[in-house]
Amino acid sequence: MTAPSQDTRRAAVGRFWSRLSARWRDDRGVAAVEFAIILPVMLGLYLSTAVTTKAYMATRKVALVARALADIASRQTAATGNPTVTNSDMTNFFAAAATIMAPYSSSSLKMTLSRIDVVKDSANNMWAFTKWSVTSNSGLARPCSGGNNAFTPPGSPQLSTTNKPLQAADKSLTDSTYPSFLPPEYTTSGAPTGYLIVADVTYTYSPGFTFKVFNWSNLTSINTGWSQAFWSRTGLPIVGTALTTNATLCAQNNPSVS
Repeated sequence: MTAPSQDTRRAAVGRFWSRLSARWRDDRGVAAVEFAIILPVMLGLYLSTAVTTKAYMATRKVALVARALADIASRQTAATGNPTVTNSDMTNFFAAAATIMAPYSSSSLKMTLSRIDVVKDSANNMWAFTKWSVTSNSGLARPCSGGNNAFTPPGSPQLSTTNKPLQAADKSLTDSTYPSFLPPEYTTSGAPTGYLIVADVTYTYSPGFTFKVFNWSNLTSINTGWSQAFWSRTGLPIVGTALTTNATLCAQNNPSVS
């Protein structure tokens, strides 16, 4: 068999480089390749922006729920004597407030409504005691004993010798210990005394789609919460001795008679 001549080999090499050069210059399909590379990034940015926006809107709804719940409860009045709240009142309060979450689902909306008595002792120290606390949808009740170890019961007024007042600190409602705390502005020197109606609302927002394809496990749900307090609008204690459903009554915390 005769070996290819030098000219034949040169021609073959020339054709190879010519074809290779032509392929390098061929830009057909480049846009499709670039789109395929950038699509996951664009899709991730779009979805994360959508989730963040909807989560923020849900957070604002939670704040409105807390404000409405504390507001309507603090407006209780009575023709004579102290205003009262009953199980029926609480059911109506919670149901009315929950409608504010629409169009978001209220299945993970947890609400607590409490009366906190802020009192001053004979040494001019300010203390906050839970009088009653009612929960909805497995919300966390405010405890009768708030664990404030700085408290020593004075002789006036006759405060609980068993329970301790709430602790003074700002706590996020995503912290499970928050029911034992009240913002310090309510018990600082010079703060007013009276009867606070406090609404604590927590909510878990779950996106309508999964981020597993991006391995973003931290976006499976977003927890948020809001606490809102209003003074009793009449200045009188709102009595909850008739409360029985999901209620915590702290009869021994008796800075007032009711």
